[in-house]
Amino acid sequence: MRSRLPLSLKRLADASQRAAMLGKEIWLSDDVGFRGPGRLVARVTGASIRLYFRWTTADARRIHEPIGPFSRFAKIGYLTLEQGRTRATLLSAQRLAGLPVKAVERAAGPAADEHEAATPDPGAAGVVTVWHLCEHYVRVLKYEEKASADDVAGTLRRYVQNSELAKTPAHLASTEQFTDLIRPIVEASHRNTARLLRSHLHAAYQTAMTVSKNPNQPKVEGATLLKRNPVADMVKVKGARGTRNRALSSRELQALLSHLSTFESLNTAPGVAARVCRLMLYLGGQRGKQLLSCKTSALDLTRTPVPTLTLEDPKGRTDDVPRIHVLPVEGLVLEELKWFQARSREMQSRWLFCAMNPNKPMRQNDMSDVIRRLARVMQEVPEVTPSHFQYSDLRRTVETLMVPLGIGEDTRGRLLSHGLANVQNTHYNRFDYIDFKREGLRRWHAFLMKLEGRTDLPETSRELLP
Repeated sequence: MRSRLPLSLKRLADASQRAAMLGKEIWLSDDVGFRGPGRLVARVTGASIRLYFRWTTADARRIHEPIGPFSRFAKIGYLTLEQGRTRATLLSAQRLAGLPVKAVERAAGPAADEHEAATPDPGAAGVVTVWHLCEHYVRVLKYEEKASADDVAGTLRRYVQNSELAKTPAHLASTEQFTDLIRPIVEASHRNTARLLRSHLHAAYQTAMTVSKNPNQPKVEGATLLKRNPVADMVKVKGARGTRNRALSSRELQALLSHLSTFESLNTAPGVAARVCRLMLYLGGQRGKQLLSCKTSALDLTRTPVPTLTLEDPKGRTDDVPRIHVLPVEGLVLEELKWFQARSREMQSRWLFCAMNPNKPMRQNDMSDVIRRLARVMQEVPEVTPSHFQYSDLRRTVETLMVPLGIGEDTRGRLLSHGLANVQNTHYNRFDYIDFKREGLRRWHAFLMKLEGRTDLPETSRELLP
């Protein structure tokens, strides 16, 4: 059943995303509650939106009279949604008066028609702006179901969408313009943000430049004009994301686990994030983004001899095919994962660690915020008083504390999924190492449960402790 809704920016944006994913055009009608004199309609493709005035003749033929290309913001050669409605209203009145429809468009402003002829339409004439590239890049991330899509979209909207650079044809934008865009962010001491923005812009260009050769991504019109990536020539942001070497001691980790267990009610987003942080530690310090990108199907309860959780690790891969990283899960970890799976199914979410909005996975920033808050609390406790630490230090902490437990270097690498991107592991060694991972996690679980003062520590696990 067709939706009888007026046109809105959200409807247009959603249709543009669907058109890009499906590779076809979508027509939307401005249903304003009456029919007869004609109405405004939009032809939406993945790269552009054009407005038309549509009416039906006496012999039931539909006529589409072009009005012009659409833009969210007022600019020469384009029409905003309200300007399109005004133009359609004039055309409707002219038609009811029995005058030729095109006469209204000329009467509405011949100068505007000249501008439309002189200004290239992104979809029709093969010219795309910097902002079009950014939008296409976000569509690709969502098409590929990347957990980072919303964060990337937010960064680009904040720093690019309303800038002068956003309106610049992408093939004419210079390295100096991108440098001027990012420089104020660096001067404000937001170096990591500046680094991420540069990375997103670089990726947006690279994605658009290779899309004609990549059938796995939505098409973007006008990409043939892109011959170089101006962001690639920009000097990288210095001082961003410096190498850290902080690792928590056993005592500090014990205090952190205690705070995570009693952080907040599980009915709140921070409370759920705290529970995921604790589970991440018990799973052997898995990368947050990879863990949060798991779907409910990633937990296999039928696997023998032990249930497993399957993660996808793209680190070190050049063919865009992630490495399958399988973890054995049992005991306390298995019960926690079952709780998250039941929660997701109750919320009808496909994500194993869904946010309060079931359509989205939890973000690593949610986990980072929890650890940041707990770090400040722990610094106020006299018997602990740790130096500053953050979420990114937890993975380093796990591997450091595994060493005295007798968990070997190779097993640690298999558990944390690092140091595996070599020819031997990529092409020849097909052994699953499940038993080795299981033994390593049993030792690690026994250590953490002892830190937490758990009385239900299995006798076999007690024997594994040094």
